[in-house]
Amino acid sequence: MKTKHIEVRKGGNVRVRIYIITRRKNGQAYTEYKVVDYFSTPPKRKLWAFAEETEARQKATELAESIAKGQQEPAQLAEYQRRDFVEAVDLLRRYELDLKTAVSLLCEAIDIIGGQPGHLRIAAQFYKTNRPSKPFEPKQTDNAVAEFLATQTGIVCQRRHQALTCYLGQFLKVFSGRKLDQVNQCDVEALLETKKWSPKTTNDFLGMIGLLYKFAQKGYRNWVPAGFNPAKDIDRLAIGEGDVELMEPDEAEQMLARIHPDLIPFLVLWCFTGCRKEEAARVTWQQVNSALKTGELELRRDQTKNGRARRKRGARKMPLLPNARAWLEWWLRKHGPSDSEMVLPLRWNTLSQLSDLPKFIRRNTGITWKENGPRNSYISYRSKITGNVVDVADEAGNSPAKIERHYRAKSVLLETAHAWFNVMPPPDGNIVPMPEPKAVPESELAAPVAGRFSFANN
Repeated sequence: MKTKHIEVRKGGNVRVRIYIITRRKNGQAYTEYKVVDYFSTPPKRKLWAFAEETEARQKATELAESIAKGQQEPAQLAEYQRRDFVEAVDLLRRYELDLKTAVSLLCEAIDIIGGQPGHLRIAAQFYKTNRPSKPFEPKQTDNAVAEFLATQTGIVCQRRHQALTCYLGQFLKVFSGRKLDQVNQCDVEALLETKKWSPKTTNDFLGMIGLLYKFAQKGYRNWVPAGFNPAKDIDRLAIGEGDVELMEPDEAEQMLARIHPDLIPFLVLWCFTGCRKEEAARVTWQQVNSALKTGELELRRDQTKNGRARRKRGARKMPLLPNARAWLEWWLRKHGPSDSEMVLPLRWNTLSQLSDLPKFIRRNTGITWKENGPRNSYISYRSKITGNVVDVADEAGNSPAKIERHYRAKSVLLETAHAWFNVMPPPDGNIVPMPEPKAVPESELAAPVAGRFSFANN
């Protein structure tokens, strides 16, 4: 339960307070407005409850005007009320709490255990028995998020860090200024109710919150009690499996024929080696030259998706297939060694430009773009030709189960699969070779005709 108040003033010193009380039940927020009336008849404290703020303000204004005109007498505490008040203040004195603060803490604690006051003693005893051996040190959400994001810089890829910043920014919009341990499950559920997110976005947000609270308990940090995570018990939403779209071989030919030459090596890696788009963007020309010698393209651990997420593994090798080799050698012969260290030009090698690359390809080549089509096509066609999902999974950095479920189950013709890996570069140059001249027998050679251009008269 959250409580705040506003005041209605009248006649200078007359103030009537309106309490705004927000309660949550089954994830639904309910707001109530209560006007405090100390001048009711018979004289006693009375609360007027309203569902709308305008009605509460109207009542508060009436009371303030009545008090200002001297038409109301202040309410008096009965003897038993006065005795209860004095005893309550005495009980709180050793905790150095005033009555209002103590009542606010009590109400908050009752809300945490589901609005059942009778369970408060049991909950306190459970906490005493199971609490961590060392007390936690509360941390402001703003400071905790800033430290967490700072530690993730250089550990996760730029795209991942951008996602963390975005999701935790949404978290701070609601919970900025509060301590981490003061954010509970109901608070997070209420935040999600205000968002029209897809199931995947919702699940990703909850996962990011879990990472933040795991970080808050790791090492020297004990900003929340052990095991505390307000997103832990929130049910994740079911995500429907999207259909994997494949490119046709003629679409790959059209794309490579019409795209800007600087992008051809990058697209070759994306289409014919099993690299993810982001992985192909991290490949260097030194690695390409080494692959042309050894027949295998080797990605370092810090270049792969799995390696950047899991530091202990992730580096992988993939074969440089004949058509990929042919395209790369053709490009080097035609355009020479690149001045850039990276295969993907630097002007494209930013997070935003890489995200916009599919739009650029569609606009400049005229093909119907398939989401992640180059990599989907490689995995599906390669699985069809080899029939070995384990080897293809090693090449693509996926699990065999995922390939079996998403890629191998596609209705792919073997002829189409072979055609994909037979997409070759054009022949060098634009000169059309002339046919060899045929030998003519000497007897068929005609004598020169006398005339202006004849040597017969010389």
